[in-house]
Amino acid sequence: MSGGGPLLLGIDCSTTHLALAVVDPGSGTLAATSDDVGRAHAALVVEALAALLRASGAAARDFAAVGVGVGPGSYTGVRVGVATALGIARAWDVRCVGVSSLAAMPAALVAPSARVVAASDARRGNAYAQLLERRDPQPWAVSYAELEAPRKLARSELATAYPGVPLLEYGTVVAANGTATPVVPEASALAWGAAGAAGGADEPPKPHYL
Repeated sequence: MSGGGPLLLGIDCSTTHLALAVVDPGSGTLAATSDDVGRAHAALVVEALAALLRASGAAARDFAAVGVGVGPGSYTGVRVGVATALGIARAWDVRCVGVSSLAAMPAALVAPSARVVAASDARRGNAYAQLLERRDPQPWAVSYAELEAPRKLARSELATAYPGVPLLEYGTVVAANGTATPVVPEASALAWGAAGAAGGADEPPKPHYL
């Protein structure tokens, strides 16, 4: 069934979380989940997507694009996410756009127009890091401009590489408005990233593995 509607689908499997979202550019997020599934993404993603579509009331014909996190992240998880997104895009006849998985930071932790260093564990004392700036195209949107490509740094280098910029790392817990908030991917930002992609949108997503 061909797409043709305005909706956007976001998918990320780069961490232990399976993050999915359906976004309406005219009103915001219709449904979203981000569940810790360990390494069971492949076994759970189809069922989780079906549940997400039911929750949002959306059908294939309602979509315009799929935004998928291309890493950096686990080899298996990124492969599952990208393969799933490409399969859906082909079946629905919509665009599939790769977005940095680091550009899925929780909206509650980053103020509009603020800059943040998004990070994930790269093992052996290293981290993947990327400088982002929150640039919401609408008041109800959450989208990040990628000010650089993700890069691998020693953890000891992060503070000097990004002086004065707050750091958020997947898998940690931070205080937000007096509440302990886990830093987990939110796929709605990836969906908005697909909407804002320009050149290269017709190229297949290129995975970035750990």
